[in-house]
Amino acid sequence: MFVSSVGMSSGIDGKNATSLAIKIAKSQLQAESPNAAIVFASSEFNQQEVVDTAMSLLPEGISLIGTSTAGEISQNGPSGSPSVLIMLLASDTVGFVAASVKNAAGNEEAAGAELAEKLKTQTEEEIKFITLHSDGLTVNPSAILRSLDVSFPELPITGGSSGDDGNFKQTYQYHNGTVMSSGLTALAFTGNLNLAISVRHGWSPISAFRTITKTEGNVVYEIDDKPAIELYEEYIGKEEAANLKNVTLGEVALSYPLGVKDTESGVMLLRAPITVDNNGYITFGGEMSEGDQVQLMIGSKEQAVEAARDTAEYALKEFGEKPGAALIFTCHVRNTLFKSRDESKLEIQAIQNIIGKDVPLAGFYTYAEQAPVDDTNLDIKTCNSKSHNETIVTVLLGETK
Repeated sequence: MFVSSVGMSSGIDGKNATSLAIKIAKSQLQAESPNAAIVFASSEFNQQEVVDTAMSLLPEGISLIGTSTAGEISQNGPSGSPSVLIMLLASDTVGFVAASVKNAAGNEEAAGAELAEKLKTQTEEEIKFITLHSDGLTVNPSAILRSLDVSFPELPITGGSSGDDGNFKQTYQYHNGTVMSSGLTALAFTGNLNLAISVRHGWSPISAFRTITKTEGNVVYEIDDKPAIELYEEYIGKEEAANLKNVTLGEVALSYPLGVKDTESGVMLLRAPITVDNNGYITFGGEMSEGDQVQLMIGSKEQAVEAARDTAEYALKEFGEKPGAALIFTCHVRNTLFKSRDESKLEIQAIQNIIGKDVPLAGFYTYAEQAPVDDTNLDIKTCNSKSHNETIVTVLLGETK
């Protein structure tokens, strides 16, 4: 047996919103006692109050993880106001263990190894899947994933980097009664787990391949031995590019991310531009390396919705039956493409129309997405996970029969 439920509520404070969200989720779970909980909450609430309230209302010994977000998503669509969302999971055939690491910023490889060890020591069963959340402002998720791959080779890992409602000041991660920043938290699944993952961005290239010739981390200095901004100037014009040097590249990020060719699969991973300095150096939402092949990409609302629909179709085909739960991680930049909550719903509804509107669904708008690469080229269950931007990830969960 594997059952899940979701409750989401806004409120005047974190205690009120969390209490109502749990009440809704418990009513749907009926008589089953949850073994695990995933909490997504607006950063506008007192974070410790959210976590303390959840722990006080849930069974003792429950495995709880969660994160602050750039917007919460349930089967009713995106939240229209700051909200708390909770997914409860109950099973007698699937196991759950949770762990976290504090102070991971600048120490990602060691933090990933520590997280892996903490998960392994809690169970003798084989870990089948991990959902992961790390600080979206201070922690490099690519380094975390590389470290976890050493401990869990070819294990599927998905998740979203923590958000703070687009304020870009401080994000939070939750593990049982603890709230942290610059940390990471994870829930591992064991036992008779049925799993399907699908990943799409939907953006298309508009430039020929170029080569990154100077970079450090997520700052790209030169492309084809020229300041990185010149690639954008070539396609959006020097005047508009010049206006972007004193502000974030927000509007450009919406429609013109950079695609970097994954050396393992050949798939284009997206990197969202964040800022550009007076030298024309661009800071992106994910790391790249010298020698990487890149293209300027373009996207639209229609492509975003189509990509969401594609993830649901592929995941449901792989899953093989009606899922017991769905997790959605989608970039806050994708959400910004839509001008209203009604428009934002289209992306989520495209998924629900495929998997079923009654399937419990929990997700959030992220500052980066973690998942395997595009599943059309590789076995999604046995390949390394990577960090993505401007991408949507659909995860279906249940038990094997």
